[in-house]
Amino acid sequence: MDVLTHCVESYASINRNPITDAQAIQGIKLISNYLRRTVANGHDIEVRTNMSYASILAGMAFNNADLGYVHAMAHQLGGQYDAPHGVCCAVLMPTVEKWNSISNPQRFADIAKFLGGNIEKLTVMEAADKAIEAMIRISEDVGIPKKYQISWCIARRL
Repeated sequence: MDVLTHCVESYASINRNPITDAQAIQGIKLISNYLRRTVANGHDIEVRTNMSYASILAGMAFNNADLGYVHAMAHQLGGQYDAPHGVCCAVLMPTVEKWNSISNPQRFADIAKFLGGNIEKLTVMEAADKAIEAMIRISEDVGIPKKYQISWCIARRL
């Protein structure tokens, strides 16, 4: 989930450029295709290799486009509550990116498409909402269900 956050925040960054966009886009597509399979079977070399590629692309993208509020807060949460960084990102990403999508809905409509969504007949804002839904769905699919996210926050009095 951390790698997905790197890609999303890079793609939505005001410091992005065509090179970081290409890296983030390919990273998002790889994550969409391989993250669930990697979690399901960590011994599959093909999926692990492709997630490694996604991680490298994400790192290159965010080193040049910067990160955003998800990471700014996830680092604080993880340190304060000794929580895994990827879980912190997964918990924060839908809410933060929902707010970010208001300023540039087309970017988030693109993210929905990169995550495999069919946005053909949707308005840009509806498509942007699909990106947020896809982020939640991926999180749930890899074992961080929405209910757990809420429970996790309540248990830590957030």
